[in-house]
Amino acid sequence: MAFRASLSSKSDRQWRTSSSTKGVSCTGLRAWVLPVRVVDPEMPDAIETTNPVWAAMCSDVVDLVAFSPAAPYRFALRCGIATVLGWVEPQYLAPDTVPIHRDITDWFRAGCRGLVLLTRCSFEAARVLRQCLEIEAEDAAHAVQLRRILAESLPKWPQIRTRLPRGSVA
Repeated sequence: MAFRASLSSKSDRQWRTSSSTKGVSCTGLRAWVLPVRVVDPEMPDAIETTNPVWAAMCSDVVDLVAFSPAAPYRFALRCGIATVLGWVEPQYLAPDTVPIHRDITDWFRAGCRGLVLLTRCSFEAARVLRQCLEIEAEDAAHAVQLRRILAESLPKWPQIRTRLPRGSVA
């Protein structure tokens, strides 16, 4: 389904609601809308499935994403719930490297193979990426960005000190 969507702000990743257009802006770029499906609606970050074709056609829809080939790297989510577009086969027994795409149209060009991160939250993105045994970035700059996401989301452990025995002087 195609319609016009306002994808003017690079930082805005959610559709603007308008009562006159039922949630769709009539200004802006012509955009495509597709459902974001998940393997398990209770765990929307889960990406592993033994049957990616089933996941693409029959699994539960949690959100809608609007994108335009005329505006690469820009998209908008209807509800803001979805974190990832795509699925991977189980990550055991030497799975294939998982391509990570920056743009939805690149994902389509790759035959819907790999993943597109739909979240700006590094913790959510890292939760998705850590499910993969090996990932493939589009280029060196993208690899740096993915490494930063993974590094930023590491847990910060508290420093542990040992109590001194009573009466001791430090």
